[in-house]
Amino acid sequence: MAFQYLSNMPLDEALAEYMAVLQERGLFLRRSETVPVKQADGRLTASAVYAKISAPHYNACAMDGIAVLAKNTFGASVTTPIRLQPNQYKVIDTGDPLPESCDAVVMVEDVLWRDEGEVVLYVAATPWQHVRQIGEDICEGDMLLPSFSRITPAAMGAMLASGSLDVDVLAKPRIAIIPTGDEIVTPTSTPDEGSIIEFNSTIFKAMLERWGADPEVLDIVIDDPKSLETSMRNALSHCDGV
Repeated sequence: MAFQYLSNMPLDEALAEYMAVLQERGLFLRRSETVPVKQADGRLTASAVYAKISAPHYNACAMDGIAVLAKNTFGASVTTPIRLQPNQYKVIDTGDPLPESCDAVVMVEDVLWRDEGEVVLYVAATPWQHVRQIGEDICEGDMLLPSFSRITPAAMGAMLASGSLDVDVLAKPRIAIIPTGDEIVTPTSTPDEGSIIEFNSTIFKAMLERWGADPEVLDIVIDDPKSLETSMRNALSHCDGV
């Protein structure tokens, strides 16, 4: 017996009608959840994300070497080197806080060490040379991501660097997948003659996960309208769609 459509309509019209039903039933309501930033790759932000602290949050030395007051080095050259005594500089490593009495860093390659802690400089330093100032990368209050923005690995790093451990994201739609058919069996079964291993649910589950959904594969349902209705109703009690 030939299959007969209950109704036939253009694709655009059918799609619009289907989407209207989904809208009416609340599928497009934007539910949100909070997840750790470290687990947020690929998720969509539910609201704008702002920096809680600056990065760096202190004036940081950007080189190994010595921290100095730049004006004490002015005039240094090959012919007129500047000599600094131990009380005029601080030995620092990359990432150390810049001492309050200093405003520049001279990298270790440009420092000539003499006896009793004296150093000789042949190049003058400029204020804030080799210093990562507060907020150089991110300033407190900066918007890192707008609403409904996909979170990338770089964005995860920016959020962590600016003080955010968690982020509000759109909840993934929960989709139930119901395999149906008298002839299908699970992949773990040994199929008899006439039985078909059910694999479509694995394909659809992987596709839905790539699209950002949270799919759930339910038990196989036999070719019985009542059984299928019961399974679908049970699925819709905790899923957004089937």
